[in-house]
Amino acid sequence: MNRKALLKGLLLSIGALSIQSCDKDFNTIGSGVIGDENFTMDKYTAANIIAYNQVTGEGNQPGAVETGYLPYNALGAFVDPVFGDTEASFVTQLALPAANPFLNLGSNPKIDSVYVYIPYLIGTSETVNEELEYELPSTYGNGAFNLQVYENGYYLSNFSPDPNNPSRIYSDEKSKIESFVKGVALNDSKDVSQNSSFVFKKTVIKHYKYKKDGSIQTDETTGKPLVKVALKPGLYADLNKTYFQKLLFSPENLESLTNNNLFKNFFRGLYFKASKTGNRGAIGVMNFGSTDAKLVVVYHQDGEKAGDERVRKEFEFAISSNLTASAPTDESLITGNYFTNNFSAKYLQNIQNPNKVLGDEKLYLKGGSGSFAVIELFKKNSQGVSEELEYLKKNKWMINDARLSFYVDKATLSDGQQVEPTRIYLYDLDNNMIIKDYATDNTPQNSTYAKAIYGGVLERETTDSKKGIRYRIKVADHINNLINKDSTNVKLGLAVSYDITNVSSKRLKTAINNSPKTIKSIPTSSIMSPLGTVLYGNNSSDEAKRMKLEIFYTNPKN
Repeated sequence: MNRKALLKGLLLSIGALSIQSCDKDFNTIGSGVIGDENFTMDKYTAANIIAYNQVTGEGNQPGAVETGYLPYNALGAFVDPVFGDTEASFVTQLALPAANPFLNLGSNPKIDSVYVYIPYLIGTSETVNEELEYELPSTYGNGAFNLQVYENGYYLSNFSPDPNNPSRIYSDEKSKIESFVKGVALNDSKDVSQNSSFVFKKTVIKHYKYKKDGSIQTDETTGKPLVKVALKPGLYADLNKTYFQKLLFSPENLESLTNNNLFKNFFRGLYFKASKTGNRGAIGVMNFGSTDAKLVVVYHQDGEKAGDERVRKEFEFAISSNLTASAPTDESLITGNYFTNNFSAKYLQNIQNPNKVLGDEKLYLKGGSGSFAVIELFKKNSQGVSEELEYLKKNKWMINDARLSFYVDKATLSDGQQVEPTRIYLYDLDNNMIIKDYATDNTPQNSTYAKAIYGGVLERETTDSKKGIRYRIKVADHINNLINKDSTNVKLGLAVSYDITNVSSKRLKTAINNSPKTIKSIPTSSIMSPLGTVLYGNNSSDEAKRMKLEIFYTNPKN
């Protein structure tokens, strides 16, 4: 059984278990724990919960979010009929392959080619027309976008004179970079799929063997070109070799190439600028921090003695190393993700003026610098008392399971090339931390379906895998803490998630006033996702699709 089939089997098994424990047929839940006629098993649907929209900025507009040192970064231009258009660009420093790499450079070095390569996150593969193709689960949209790769001229630094106010990079600071780019775009190949019409290709990238005369070597039997290196699918762009010839091999520049401290100031990195070219577009979540991400310079130099063949060599410059360091050091390469959003009027209209008393009809969750939802369970009355929570405490029920269910608004998402996020993430908003149900879920952490019992996985139609039905999230431990341990009834946050295992957070550029506490950050996993979804809220006119909290319990008869 391959990995994909195993994951699907795991998810189906968990889904079946969830359906048994959450739907009306509740005959077996708890029977392994309570098998006594003195107990009954039943379901309670909470009546006093609300959910409303919250933008990432103060007021009615989404605001900037911190995007430095993200584990994964969005790149591309995505045309979304529901939320509007998003352009995601990226900047990174580079690192020398070693100290003094050019110290023993031979005579008359001449660059043959320069290319940048960033591997995609790939899935399973299959052979199509004799070519190996891979699934690309982290690329979205079927169109193209304009990709321009520049030498960055803005000095990136993590130094701050105030230790209590560290230097941060925010998603709306693209102008800082674009004001200092050097020269013209370096990816000037005649192959437009590398620049003005960039597309995410599923096929491997082949480097062929060449003869001394510059022609490609072929197999004597088949006549097919001989492959020297085959790179897995990724961002690949040939860069201007004349530009790098002057940059790296000019004698006056050699002193700046002796160590990384000098090099980071001399060559301040690469800026990947993405912009929209049509009415479709595409966007991907990229692993710039991969150990395989690199800028490669291929060159020849004269032999040691007259008549010797010229020697072919390569330099590899690292890209975005040490991105996941919890505390970036001077050796970390600084990165930044920049978002340019042209939000749709419909999206902005629906997230403005949220109903914090009765809840919203629809919840608009948008990754990047977008929006999330605030959820209040067992809302308090005007006297500051939650009558419903007090009712649950008095009953002394044994909680076997509890689930929050969110149905997808398929009608709103029916237009265009909308792609739904696979996961959503529920967390303690007031304290910016995980809830207990997340902490107690020990399912595998290395897959799309990590924390599958905790949930938040999109359940899809069996006849059309592109259409989502609902998300469900386990909150049994959280509810038990409220009832039996008098835990604080905190507000919960609900956001899209690219990586459910990443529970870190990043700063909002502008803090949000959401009494009783100010919201200063948002989950990193939400920032990394370029996707969005629309869910029915608790105040939906369609009662069957309303967000709901169902509590399954064992009740003593006496």
